[in-house]
Amino acid sequence: MEQIKENPFITQKELAAAAGISHAGVRYAGKGLKEMGLVIRIGTNRIGKWQLKD
Repeated sequence: MEQIKENPFITQKELAAAAGISHAGVRYAGKGLKEMGLVIRIGTNRIGKWQLKD
């Protein structure tokens, strides 16, 4: 969440490297965060950004 806060345009690959987990782990965690309503994706998967919900 802190990485997304610092850089909303961060890719899943960059998140995986920063967190020290696999790309699949980032996808799994991201799905859970979206389902809980903590983050949303604005734009497309290729050209978009993450937004943290307040």
